[in-house]
Amino acid sequence: MHVMRLFIDTSTWLKLDALGTLKLFNAKNLYEWSEVFITHQVDEELHHFENKSIDRTRTSILPIKNKNIYDDAIAVGFDPADSSIISHGEPDNPNTLLISEDRPLLKYTKMYRFYIMQLVDLFQVFTRGGRISSNELYQLARDMQRLRNITKKKQNEIKDWLKEPV
Repeated sequence: MHVMRLFIDTSTWLKLDALGTLKLFNAKNLYEWSEVFITHQVDEELHHFENKSIDRTRTSILPIKNKNIYDDAIAVGFDPADSSIISHGEPDNPNTLLISEDRPLLKYTKMYRFYIMQLVDLFQVFTRGGRISSNELYQLARDMQRLRNITKKKQNEIKDWLKEPV
């Protein structure tokens, strides 16, 4: 079993802060279940927002990886932090996951065949892997929708997935 590598953007870290403050999910679990990465650009933003959920002693902070992808993302209007996260995507590698809440970014990176998803989708991956129970996922999806972190449609997709036979 390969270790999952997570490249997490600023908006997702801010969502993790909110979930942690409300005692809905502890970001420390991410470090137990995967390797966690950010870029220098994301780190700068997290300092600015005084993010509490990141553990800098357990997070690898990396430079831009693929300069061409980074430059293309900047050219189409993504900020340096998002562009730097995109630069670490790996086509067809399901063990390298980009985690973002930014819909345009989610759409944009699909053309590279990167594995990119929202935080709630990552929770679904953890449920599939036995790290989060079905009940916990249901609760997280419900609370995230209540907090307007995910759409009602997304919450229903999770509910439907949970009803599927294993």
